[in-house]
Amino acid sequence: MSTNLSQDEYKKLFEEALGSIDTLTYILSLYGKRIQKVSQNLVELPDSHNIHDVLKLLSNAGSSLRLLNRVTRNLIPRTNVNKEELSLEFLNAHSVFIVYHWDSMVLLEHALVSAFTGFYTAARIEMRSALEDAVEDAIFNLLTIPKYRKNAEELRKIKGFGSNALGFKELINLLDEEFKDTRPDISMSIFDKIDKKLKRFNPEAKFHKMLLQLKCWELISTEAFCKISELYSNLSKYVHRTHIRFSEVGKRIEVGKD
Repeated sequence: MSTNLSQDEYKKLFEEALGSIDTLTYILSLYGKRIQKVSQNLVELPDSHNIHDVLKLLSNAGSSLRLLNRVTRNLIPRTNVNKEELSLEFLNAHSVFIVYHWDSMVLLEHALVSAFTGFYTAARIEMRSALEDAVEDAIFNLLTIPKYRKNAEELRKIKGFGSNALGFKELINLLDEEFKDTRPDISMSIFDKIDKKLKRFNPEAKFHKMLLQLKCWELISTEAFCKISELYSNLSKYVHRTHIRFSEVGKRIEVGKD
C-alpha cells in the first residue's frame, strides 16, 4: 500500500476507521448489555423459585437445543445410506436440511437469550420460527426424493399466498418435470429452480398441513403430531397478539418485570 496519500485521502481513511470502530463499539455494547441482563435474571431466579425449580429451568433451557437437534436430525431418511454421514456426497444430498436446521438452531439460541433477558413474547416468536424451520427443513429436503414427491397430497393443498402467487402444487409439478424419477445431487438446487422458473412461489403459511404431510410420510407419530400442533398453536398466540396478555408489555407486567 502506498504511503504517498493526500490530506483528503488520509481524512477519508480516518473517517472510515472511525465509522468501523463506532459500529464495533455499538455491537459490543449491545452484546454486553444482553449478557448483563441474562446475568441479572439468573441472579433473580432463586428469589422467585425454589432451587429445584431453578435447576429445572436451566436444565430445560440447555436440553432444548439438544432436543431440537436430535428430533430434526432423525427426520433425515437413512434408508440405503451406505456411506459416511459426513461425506461430501451426503452433505450435498441433504444441504437443504442442513441450512434450515442451522437456521433453526440459531433461532432457538436467540429464543433462550430472549427468555433469560425477560423478553418472553419475543422468545416465543423466535421459538415458533425455529419450529417452522425444523419442519420445513424436512419438507423441502424430502421433496428432492421422488417417492416422497409422488405422495405429497397434503402439500398440494397449500396454495399460493395472494391471487398471483404459486403454491406447493406448482412446485411439485416443476420438480417432477425437472428431475423425473431421480433426485438432484445437491438438494439446495431446488431453490435455483424456484428462482429461475417459479418466481411467484409464495405458499401460504400452513404449518399444520406441512406437519400432517410428515405424519402421512410416517416420519412422525400421531402423538408427536398432536403435541407439536398444540405447541405451535400456543406459540402463535404470541405472534398474533389477539389479547393484551400475549403482548410483550402485557406479559412483562403479568410476571412483574414492569
